[in-house]
Amino acid sequence: MTRSVCETPADFRAVGGKSVHGLLKASGYLKHRDFLTRDAVDRYVRGHPEVVAAWQQYSEDKRTNGGWYFTTDASDVEVGYFDARHGVRDVQQYPSREEACTEFILKEVHEIARGSTSCLWWVIGALLVVIAWVVMVFQSLQ
Repeated sequence: MTRSVCETPADFRAVGGKSVHGLLKASGYLKHRDFLTRDAVDRYVRGHPEVVAAWQQYSEDKRTNGGWYFTTDASDVEVGYFDARHGVRDVQQYPSREEACTEFILKEVHEIARGSTSCLWWVIGALLVVIAWVVMVFQSLQ
């Protein structure tokens, strides 16, 4: 699973037609989040330096109103959270690109998984509203 999660940006570009969420689901991460450890991700990232560039490109290519980002320039290596309404927050500096990338991977995939869970609760809530409406209509007909 660690390889699949860490290679998500490369797979996303190569496969086409499959969402990042879909790739994470196929990796098993969405059902078994606890199996992805910081140590395993860090070892993979340090052993595969191309992963750092792929995740940085993924971060730069994101088009969203909010989410985690990973950036490096001549003097800074950082991971933070951008929110269109409130700006940048939770910014942390890292001594290496690999350490920042590991942190970004863990935060990003957790956020994606959390979003899929909230989506499920939204669907359940919508279904409950529809059921309540049907019951109310049915009772008014009697």
